[in-house]
Amino acid sequence: MQRRKEQDPEGYRIYGLGEWGEIEGIIFTNWSCIECEKDFEFYDDVCYGQDFGWNHANAILELGYKDGNVYVLRELYVHEKTTSDIVKLANEADFDKNKIMICDSAETDKIIDWQRAGFYAKAVRKTKGVDGKSSVVTQINWLKERHIYIDVSCVNTIEEIKQYHWKKDPITDGYLDEPVKFFDDAMSALRYGVDDWRRMGEVKYTKPEKMSDLQKYRNKRLNKTKSRRYY
Repeated sequence: MQRRKEQDPEGYRIYGLGEWGEIEGIIFTNWSCIECEKDFEFYDDVCYGQDFGWNHANAILELGYKDGNVYVLRELYVHEKTTSDIVKLANEADFDKNKIMICDSAETDKIIDWQRAGFYAKAVRKTKGVDGKSSVVTQINWLKERHIYIDVSCVNTIEEIKQYHWKKDPITDGYLDEPVKFFDDAMSALRYGVDDWRRMGEVKYTKPEKMSDLQKYRNKRLNKTKSRRYY
């Protein structure tokens, strides 16, 4: 709570001091909680997003893409676990090693550890959009243009998305194009996970014999990653 007081005064006022009110500047209102279909065949594509953490959560989300909308199928949300601990949990949860896992690019060594464990892991590309906005804002804007369905079992993701909000400008009292960096680990995993979909467009076959650009990209990355996996 002391950290929240420093980084998120508005949230601290409500969740730390217990004052009446709601957090303003909520980023996502385009979401709902449902029981998601777990059969991968239902979706146009499935992938994972991962945000690394130790004191704050290490979050992995299993994501589906269907008819332009995003589904959060499962979450792995843990604190104070080593990479080997989390890999073990991911194996026990039967996470699909042939589905791409897009991770925070800040910790290359951890991505290599996941690759050595046989997972199809790669770093997210943190580049600005064509409008000059940061990759964070560009990813958020893409997500805001579709609906986000979250499985009822993903309790941490649900709690995060309820509180995920824009940072306030202390001078103008308006909102900045920057989310508050607190209690946002699942939201970061969500942003990373959808980044290929955002970059490559819809996932669908335009003709039975023709793959979409994203599917070609997926196959190319899969073959490249398989060649350097450790078993």
